[in-house]
Amino acid sequence: MLFDHTKIERNISRATKQFTSQERFLYQWAEQQLLDRLKDIKRNFKNTLIISDFATELENMESGNTPTQPPHDCIISLFNLHRVEHPQHQLQEILQRLKPDGLFIGVLFGDGTLKELKQAMMNTEMSLTNGCHQRTIPLMTKQQAGALIQEAGFALPVIDSETINVGYKNLNSLYKDLRAMAETNILMDRDKTALPNNFFSKVEGEYKKNFFEDGKYSATYEIIFCTGWSPHENQQQPLRPGSGKIPLKDVL
Repeated sequence: MLFDHTKIERNISRATKQFTSQERFLYQWAEQQLLDRLKDIKRNFKNTLIISDFATELENMESGNTPTQPPHDCIISLFNLHRVEHPQHQLQEILQRLKPDGLFIGVLFGDGTLKELKQAMMNTEMSLTNGCHQRTIPLMTKQQAGALIQEAGFALPVIDSETINVGYKNLNSLYKDLRAMAETNILMDRDKTALPNNFFSKVEGEYKKNFFEDGKYSATYEIIFCTGWSPHENQQQPLRPGSGKIPLKDVL
């Protein structure tokens, strides 16, 4: 088992009690992105399911359909898939709950998220203990996310990502944002030994040495968007190999 599910529940409970939705600014940003993407699709979804660990503005889409029942014509997973033990199994379950030609959009943190903090922690631990432990959960690349969507059976998959750069006055502000999103360490095999007293001050020094710009600590968040449709016979289909009508030499 990769994740400590008791710790996940505890993190989510703490975040819900101690922080408001306005303090989860990445959720607000992602929600607006999703609304814009749905407008571009120009389809009236009447039975939408939102999968999220926190209440979101997107839940307004579910009005009149509470509790929503499958089959759904649209399912949205908001910052959930990267904390799932077996994401492909969840994707297959989502596909089963969609109507034919139903839409799935998944939003998750990508592998480039908090690369600065990861590097600062690794360098600090190496200097203090001559070794290091994994202190953040493994995150998917766009290629891995795309492979999961295809293997789960979705049609017309599209994977893209956005990079958000945030400047923090200090690392405590960054840690606060992570707690607000329940994104602190949930690894089952996380190191539980006490850290040296000067660990986090050393991390901040290492961070400042390498990732400090314009008076702020620079932090990167990579947000991956996965889009796919439940298969339907009327969807656009790729051409069969060898079915082209125009010789390549006439194009080049």
